[in-house]
Amino acid sequence: MKVKEKGILRVRGRHLENVGKVLFVGLSGKSDNVGVVPTGRTAGSLDVKVPQLANNGKIVLLDPAGHSSKPSD
Repeated sequence: MKVKEKGILRVRGRHLENVGKVLFVGLSGKSDNVGVVPTGRTAGSLDVKVPQLANNGKIVLLDPAGHSSKPSD
């Protein structure tokens, strides 16, 4: 799926109530990863604004304690 920079991405799934940030994973290493706080949420989805530096489309969901999901495909 392609989303333009500054577009809105809707993440759907279960157990999203504790997600504090959506991490847009860059290339290898952490220096170009960008974390974004969801702009909206429902019981089964999160809306996030795609940052300008998001370059490969993989995301990781983070809770406030620092636990993370596996990177998306």
